[in-house]
Amino acid sequence: MTAQEKTIALEAISRKHAETLEVIREEVSLTTGVNVIEVRETLARLVNDRFLKECVMPAHNVAANPEPLPEITWAWYEKGELWKDA
Repeated sequence: MTAQEKTIALEAISRKHAETLEVIREEVSLTTGVNVIEVRETLARLVNDRFLKECVMPAHNVAANPEPLPEITWAWYEKGELWKDA
C-alpha cells in the first residue's frame, strides 16, 4: 500500500458511520485534497485487495415490515484481513 493509499484508507476508516459510502468518499476527498474519482478508485482497489472492508447496515423497521429492505442507512469502512501486512 502506498503512502497516499494509506492516508485515504485511514481517513475513510476515521469517518465512522455515514448515510452511504459515497458520502465517506466525498468527505475523504475534501479532507485529503485527492480527487473524489481517485478516492473512489483507491478505496475500491483496497477493498478488492482485502486491505479494507466496506460495511453497511440495512434499513429495517421490523414493526412496519418483517422483511429487511435493501436500503442502506449506515455505511463505514474497517480494516480488512490484510491490513496488518500493509
